[in-house]
Order: sequence, then structure tokens, then C-alpha cells
Amino acid sequence: MDKMHKRCGSNSDNKLTPKQFRQEQQNTAKITRLDDLCTDIVYELFEYFNVNELYLSFYNLTSSMKHIIDNYSLPLHVDLSKRDSFNYFSEFIVPHLIAYPKQVTSLKLSSIITYPFTLSIHFQSLRALTLLRMYSKNMIPILKQFPQLSYVYIGNHSRHSNGLITTILKIPTLKTFIFKSLTHLQKLPLTTRNTSNIEHLSIRMNSHSLCVLLLQLPKIRYLNIDISYSYDYDGVMFDIPVMSCLTKLKMEIGRFPASFANQLFKRASNLQYLHFVGTTSDKKCLDSTQWTNLLFSIIEQLKRIKLNLHYSNLISALPDRIEIVEKFQTNVFLQQHNIHMYDESKGESAIFRIIADYQK
Repeated sequence: MDKMHKRCGSNSDNKLTPKQFRQEQQNTAKITRLDDLCTDIVYELFEYFNVNELYLSFYNLTSSMKHIIDNYSLPLHVDLSKRDSFNYFSEFIVPHLIAYPKQVTSLKLSSIITYPFTLSIHFQSLRALTLLRMYSKNMIPILKQFPQLSYVYIGNHSRHSNGLITTILKIPTLKTFIFKSLTHLQKLPLTTRNTSNIEHLSIRMNSHSLCVLLLQLPKIRYLNIDISYSYDYDGVMFDIPVMSCLTKLKMEIGRFPASFANQLFKRASNLQYLHFVGTTSDKKCLDSTQWTNLLFSIIEQLKRIKLNLHYSNLISALPDRIEIVEKFQTNVFLQQHNIHMYDESKGESAIFRIIADYQK
């Protein structure tokens, strides 16, 4: 009996409390370390870092990480838009690039630093270039260093830029050009006509300057244009043959007349995607029949249409507000394509909004 009692007592003593059990599991569980990860996973992790972040975060962690980075051959992104990042890159990373050349495919620069052209030897694989807050005279020499670019982004620049645009149009491999805050463009030299391979243009300018530029882009397919500050719509841009080549159009426009919308939908007849944002005081733009006729001709090939149109005028100019909304909301074609009108009038102001988000 005593032996039996001792045996039972021994079993009871071996039982673990929940807290002890969890601690035991933690002690026996294998801890995964960075060096335990396979190279493919490490490479995927590296894709989220630019080259400065990559070296700062991983290079001195372990000898294994150092070896992986030294032999890393996938595309890298370099951001030199801040002085401290430029200094670190020049002092620490460039010596490593000399010993272990890398495939740098994108580069960001700004007016904070003066670009040393001796660095260009490390950017022979460059495909994407971002230039911020720089003058044309400083950007042109940089652009000429990289004739193999497929993507150019220029931000915060508002001076006349004929020389800069001409330089960009001469880059034979360029497919995407994004230019923020360009306000005016004079006639471009005929030597650049029909030579550009740009397919995607995103830009802010007046309609006349846009016309001048589009004449140089016979292969354009995607146009993202902001002409919200320009109120001179003489219809010239619609006479350009490339309008019928567009498959994707995103446009923001201020105070447009109904005739502008008519010409736009007529000329850009092969659109698959349309995003149209604008303001107007033309009462014709509130006509449900007008919108039905406009959209009916292109709705078959459109895969998506987004509208955000804002109408404003005096209440006295619209005595039939209720009737306007009713006609719009009972139009079968418009309702089928998720196109709606909302009366947001306040006080003496008649305010209407036309909203659409239709996707096949």
C-alpha cells in the first residue's frame, strides 16, 4: 500500500501547471533566425528597401547577410534626394559598388545635392529616374547621361521648359513621362516630331500646350491630364489624330462647356477607361439625354467609367431643379451604368453633382 501511495504521489509531482507547460514549449521550440531564411525569401525582403536602407539595416548584421548583399544581383533602388542619404551613399556604398557592381534600376535626385557625374558609371542599368525641385538647366545634363530610361518623373517645376521637353522626347526608350506643375509650352522644334515612343503621359498644363506636346507623341495610349486651371477650350486639342489612339484617359478640367465634353467623347472614340473630373456652369451638362447620347457611342468598348462632375450656378438660373434630377434618376441607360445625379443646392446657390463608377 505504501508503495502504491508513493507511485501515485510521484505521478502527481510530474504534472505541469499551464504556465510551466507554456514555458517548456518555448524552451523546446526552435527559434528561426535571419540566417535560417532561404536566399529567395531574403531577396523578397530586400525588394522593400532602397540601397541605403538595405546596407544600413542588414549589411553588418551577420557575415551571411554581408555575403548575400555583396553578391546580390537583382534590381536596386537609389534615393539621393536628401543630403544625408547622398553622403552615406557616396562614403559607404560607392566603395562596395566598385568591388561588387550592382544593377541599379531606379534613381531619385533633388536640388538638395549637385549630382556628381562620376557616379553615372554605377547607374548603367538605370531605367527609372525621378527629379525633384530642379531647374531645367540642371536636369538636361543628367537626362542626357541615361539614354536608356523607360520612366521619368519630374516634380515641382513651373518654368518654361521647351529645352527640357525636347531632351526628354529624344530618349528613344522612354515609355512613361510624368511631369508635375508644368504651366506653359511653346512650339517644339520640328526635329523632334513623331520620334517619341512615350505611351503614358501624366502632366499638368493648359490645353494649347497640351496640343503642342501631343503632336510629338504618336504612340501615346494613356493620358492623365490636369487642365483644371485653364479655361481656354478652343477645341484645337481634339483635331489631333492621337486622340483616337487613347485607350485610357484621366482628365481633371475646370469650368468646361458642354461642347468640350461632346468633342472629347467624339474624338477619343477608342477609350477602354475614362476618369473625368470637372466643374461647369453650363446647364446643358445637366441634361440626362445629353449624357445618354455622349456615352452611348463609346460605352461598348469602355471597361470602366468614373465621373465626378460639379455644377454650380445661381438658383434663379435653374427654376426646374426637381425635374432635372427626376429625369436623370429615371433614365434607364444612366441607371444601368451606375450614373447618378445629386442636388446639393444651398441658399442662393444651385449645386449638382454627377457621380459614376461603372465597371464591366
